Amino acid sequence: MLFSFYLLIVPERFAAAQTHPAERRLGSMRVTGQKHYSEQQILAASGLHKDDPFNDNALNAATQRLGQTGAFEQVSFRYRFAGERAEVEFLVKEAGKFHRCSFGNFIWGDPRELEERLRREVPLYDGQAPESGGMLDEIAASLERYLKTKGVAGTVEQTRIGALNDANWDHLFLVKGPRIKIQSVAFQGRQAVEEAVLQREAKPLIGRNYSLMDCMLFGQGTLVPFYRERGYLRMRIEEPLAKVLQHVEGSNDYTMEIAYRLTEGIAYRWEPAEWTGNRVLSAGELDKMTKMKPGEVAGEKKIAQGWETIAQMYAGKGYVAARLKAEPVFDDTAATVHFRVTILEGAQYRMGKFEVDGASEALEKRLRGKWRLQSGEIFDGGSVKEYMQAAFRPGALASAEGAGRVSVETHLNEENLTVDVLLHVQQ
Repeated sequence: MLFSFYLLIVPERFAAAQTHPAERRLGSMRVTGQKHYSEQQILAASGLHKDDPFNDNALNAATQRLGQTGAFEQVSFRYRFAGERAEVEFLVKEAGKFHRCSFGNFIWGDPRELEERLRREVPLYDGQAPESGGMLDEIAASLERYLKTKGVAGTVEQTRIGALNDANWDHLFLVKGPRIKIQSVAFQGRQAVEEAVLQREAKPLIGRNYSLMDCMLFGQGTLVPFYRERGYLRMRIEEPLAKVLQHVEGSNDYTMEIAYRLTEGIAYRWEPAEWTGNRVLSAGELDKMTKMKPGEVAGEKKIAQGWETIAQMYAGKGYVAARLKAEPVFDDTAATVHFRVTILEGAQYRMGKFEVDGASEALEKRLRGKWRLQSGEIFDGGSVKEYMQAAFRPGALASAEGAGRVSVETHLNEENLTVDVLLHVQQ
């Protein structure tokens, strides 16, 4: 959890007759220690203004306001007088992490309008926010005021969204209350693919409850692969736009349109790869394994399958630690692509030990008997999958004898270049 220090540094006092406290006002103000925010943003968030009456309580309150935002780990101030003007310096240490803010189902108005409002009402908002703290509440309150200007009845909730164990998650702000259904899908920038074809791909969206994140995932998971399988390997898709189509006065029901913004790019055709690092397999053998022909549409899925076939071939020859790095080289004039492929073959591994735990003596004997590799033989990287499919398929001996839950581990011994296989059985 973030924390804040509030520290008042009191300057030396001038003689009482020099200036009456009631006449003192704020003069210049500055900030030091910041990296993420500008001085202007921090001073705006403090709530202080030049020429405000000066008093210690006002400075303490400003320091507390900044600390409670969650954007700072430490905030302190010091000041000195130049005549009747207090020259104030805030010393800050910002929070260690800020996260992008996303607005999941805000379909009312232009997104730029929403951004401008937030930046105006929440001075520290810049598209990101700290992990916790009062700034998140400020953003939610500003969003609720925005909804009222649009005549929308709803409250705003904040949550987190991101991949499991990913430190770069987003703050997600959602409107609760309105019922929003997707009625239609549009495609901006579409040129190469017929509208009807894309509409067919987008049909699963129609009638669904609107969620920006769901629509973004659909775009990346369905539309982008659709294009790239047709050779548009540099196709990009931006965050979709949302537009209200219909709202019955007095209700909280909305129908809306999603507009995907596409940059299709060029449909590329395949040219043979450049191979480096390969010793075990020749360039000709590798070319055949890609199953790609010169001039063929460079479909992303088929290309990936070729790389996988090559990896499996190396693993089958004992090169289970082999790695393949493929870098595309695009020729936009010729509309072709070839790959510079670097293969790190590594060492050849041999079979080590095959062990079984958790099985009865009789079952263990049978399981050992079904393993085909002997110690010292070249290890086939596909042998484990082959074994599991054969030994534990429905109706197989091991399955019939009650080998319930089964898991398998492989251990690469880099010193002696062997692979041990350990089978865990729960009967």
